[in-house]
Amino acid sequence: MSEALEECEEPVVGSVPPGLAIGRCGQIQNPLFQFKVGIQVDLHELVHHVQTVTEMEYPCLAAREPLAYGLQAQWLQENGVEDPYAMMGVDKFTLLIRSTCWPVE
Repeated sequence: MSEALEECEEPVVGSVPPGLAIGRCGQIQNPLFQFKVGIQVDLHELVHHVQTVTEMEYPCLAAREPLAYGLQAQWLQENGVEDPYAMMGVDKFTLLIRSTCWPVE
């Protein structure tokens, strides 16, 4: 392992849309993009927090995802991201799978 990677305190995780570079220790080179990535994930989780504290009823936990992904995509679009779903790494089929209440055996 190189010295540069040994200096990193956290492992490199996640994905980056095509055309952007990952710097040392996995930081995205575009600071504005990095900021948007962090905020959009926080927004998604904040939606789930609101769903929980307001006791919104859903048939299963997965059924909460469309609202969270939808607001996340809307925020990204309002902040200049042309294809928010591509940036999030999801498509309509993925959202369907992630939001389906599967039978439990």
